[in-house]
Amino acid sequence: MTICSKGIDNARSISGPFSYLSSIPEDQREAYLRPLLDPVPNAIYTLDFDENYRVYFTVQACRFAQLCTQLEVPELAPLFCEVDDYFFRHDLPQVELERNTTIAHGGQQCPFVLSLSDESKASLDVLDLD
Repeated sequence: MTICSKGIDNARSISGPFSYLSSIPEDQREAYLRPLLDPVPNAIYTLDFDENYRVYFTVQACRFAQLCTQLEVPELAPLFCEVDDYFFRHDLPQVELERNTTIAHGGQQCPFVLSLSDESKASLDVLDLD
């Protein structure tokens, strides 16, 4: 439970720092986000950025999917994906999650695209961080 709790606390802290990305030089963004994402215990991932408000978090190996397969209950693996969807909709609504496939649903990877919601972007525009 401690690992899960720590992961959720770190993930909740992303919304503020995530919005701060637009003011961080592009070559320093990964170093800024890694400490927030490294506590995620269930994935091997890569990070990429394409513009100020989008982060590509690509999971290349999901330990939940692997565990479900090893326990011969692969049908349970997609439930973990649903938790991600729920988390971003309910616990971190400032950040939108786009993901067209997952390993648990038969994909080769889980390509998360994280972006600030329109409301969060509008708040940043008011702050004029540039």
